[in-house]
Amino acid sequence: MQNGINNLDYLIQQAAQRGLDIILNPSPCDQDLLGCSLSQVRWLVLNEVEGEQITGEQESRAILQALAAHFPQPRGGRKVSGRADIAGFGLTPRRGTKSAI
Repeated sequence: MQNGINNLDYLIQQAAQRGLDIILNPSPCDQDLLGCSLSQVRWLVLNEVEGEQITGEQESRAILQALAAHFPQPRGGRKVSGRADIAGFGLTPRRGTKSAI
């Protein structure tokens, strides 16, 4: 899924109820996204700018630590060069937690 589509929170909930693995690109990061619960998102694909907007952290390591604290069992991740250095972060949310955003 890509942020910016209508009813994103509802679509995430419906996909999760159907047992689908949800992959989300949070771009563009906006108030609608910040109001969504990401507890059902399996893979979050973001760059460093979006990571900062979601977590409030500025450094790559701190962004990943903040994501890992909320989603403690990452499925995978990869670091690439440049500002877009968080290419993907697989998420397994803690039960009963609400997204940081």
